[in-house]
Order: sequence, then C-alpha cells, then structure tokens
Amino acid sequence: MPKISIATTPSIAQKPLTSIGIDIYRDEFHQKQTERQYWVKEKEKAAALGDRSENAEYISAKEMIRNLDKRLKFLQNLLRTVRMIDPNTISNNDARFGKKIHFDNNSFLVLVGSHELSLFTNSVSNNSLVGKALLGKRVGESVTISNQQLKIVKIESASKCDTIKKENYKIEL
Repeated sequence: MPKISIATTPSIAQKPLTSIGIDIYRDEFHQKQTERQYWVKEKEKAAALGDRSENAEYISAKEMIRNLDKRLKFLQNLLRTVRMIDPNTISNNDARFGKKIHFDNNSFLVLVGSHELSLFTNSVSNNSLVGKALLGKRVGESVTISNQQLKIVKIESASKCDTIKKENYKIEL
C-alpha cells in the first residue's frame, strides 16, 4: 500500500477532521498495513500446503487480506480528502468544530465531523441538528437538546483524553 498524505489545499469536497482524529486514523492505517503483511505470509504458508480450494487456512487468510484491503482503501481515501482542523488553534470563546462543550447538568458534548463520531465520547456531528444548534454559542448561552434547556458553562478544545478507549489487539508476528 502507498503512503498516505493529507490534503493541503482547501476544497469543497474535503471533510473536516480534527488533528486528533487524523492521528487515530493514521495509526490505524499503519496497524492495518502491518496486519496485512502478516496475513500475506500466512496465505503463502497455507498455499504451500497444496489444494487451495479446500484449504481453510488459505481461504481464511485470503478473506482477511480482502477485508484489510477494503479498510486500508477507505482510510487512504479519507486521509487524502480531509481538511485538518486543530482544536487548539481555535479560540474557546464559542462552540466550534473540535470543541468540548460543558453544560450546567455536568454533561458535555464534543463537536466533531461525521467521520469522528465513533472516535470521541459524547460526540455530536457538526452537521446534525444538535451540532448546528451549538455552533457559535458562547458560555452562558442556552441550547435545547432533547427537550432539555441546557446552559453552556465551559468550552475547551477536545483532547486525546476525550477519545473512546478501544482495546488494542495485536497479532504476534
């Protein structure tokens, strides 16, 4: 698989992604590349055993490679078409992309793009109704979410600590 690069010139088709999300997806891309190398070797070992049509190890390895290739292609296309937004470079004066918004009921939401919803705890898309209602709001202002009036008490940049902790599995090579 070729190296991945992030788009540097703004385009209408670019998807906004936080610098945190880009790091997570880059790490996943590299992990999947390593995993793919492992399965290519496993497929070669299984192929050496003979008849491929009834060789479960060969068929399984081939399927794993196919699934990894699909994910690698998705990640590569995603990372080529993103517009990186670093939440730390944006003022905390109002709710914007990449910000963590705290409310008076001790809850919070992280405002991110649709490709990052699965990466952050309590995330909401900037394109959703809730996300659009939050955009531009300042500390002290209120917003209605799920028929509940919530007052914004704090706005800060989202951080790596706000990401969902996923079990990292590793294949011993």
